[in-house]
Amino acid sequence: MEKLIFFLSIFTWIAITAFIFPKASASGEKMIGAGWILLISSGILLLMLAVLSYIMFQHGLFQWINQADGVRKILMVCGFLAAAYALVSSIMIRLEWGSYSEENTKGLVAMILYYSIIWLPLLIFIPYGYILFVVKQGESVPVIFRTMLIVLSVIGFVSWLKIQSVKYSVPRQSDQTGQSPYYQRDLGMIQSSHSVDELLQFALNHDNLELRKISLDKIRTLPDRDEQLIAMLNDCPKGYNYTSPILYLNDYPTLERAVFVKALNNVLECMSSKVHEIMQDPERTSDALEALPIIKMVKLLSSQYQYYREDFEENMQILKSELEANPKGRFEDLRKDYVSLIDQWMVEK
Repeated sequence: MEKLIFFLSIFTWIAITAFIFPKASASGEKMIGAGWILLISSGILLLMLAVLSYIMFQHGLFQWINQADGVRKILMVCGFLAAAYALVSSIMIRLEWGSYSEENTKGLVAMILYYSIIWLPLLIFIPYGYILFVVKQGESVPVIFRTMLIVLSVIGFVSWLKIQSVKYSVPRQSDQTGQSPYYQRDLGMIQSSHSVDELLQFALNHDNLELRKISLDKIRTLPDRDEQLIAMLNDCPKGYNYTSPILYLNDYPTLERAVFVKALNNVLECMSSKVHEIMQDPERTSDALEALPIIKMVKLLSSQYQYYREDFEENMQILKSELEANPKGRFEDLRKDYVSLIDQWMVEK
């Protein structure tokens, strides 16, 4: 039984590594989906390793930890929790690698951390494999395999202590400088970025108003700003990053409005499809409907695209029809609000 769990654990680890390692950063629904996959698979991996460790402990394969049964149990639990923290940290490092500043992704230490998702689990799988397949109950475990398990637990424990020290030092650092300890990191990312998508994440979501302004100023200087915004709008069927350009264009109009007409029409078609999908899926909640930027879209067309009304009327009517389908169905009040807003747009001169 324990050998089967061991091989299933290795398979799960390989699957997690294959899933996360070559992946580019995702957004919207893709990121949410990837996060759930990693959360579930990581939980399964840790559960299997916990069960495997318990079975091995019951078979007396960890007698080398300490002769006293009570002390051995405490050290075993603490060691496993530290090792589990180290394994999860290796996954999170790779997952969040794209958000680190450039200076923190160079050098030997950075590369060791980058590949920790590969080498760190070996510190538990190699000793466990040897103990399971070679060591018999009551036999001594070679020092090298004991050391590997101890090193893994120490790495996890030190990582946890490091996180705690940073957590408690942040308020003091903020009080002294008046800035978040991540200010310089985020500022460097903004200054080095040429991606409207990345810059909009700072401009629309950052809690530092100065960094928001710097991001907006940087977006205005990009020679291909409009092309990138249009590409993001056309990304509607694939994810949710099309909402950022709509929010941006509401507050920061462009002079070349005609070039956006086709892309905005594509968004209207896409939102109609999304409304249809949401209403057909009984598991979707009102949050999914509220997440669609219908209000901002209507506001944008009303305030800036009055002279292109005929270009949008057909798709606005389709969107309205999707919202009015099955009027006594779910989210009735929310859909009525959206329909009323569209009706107002249609009668505007």
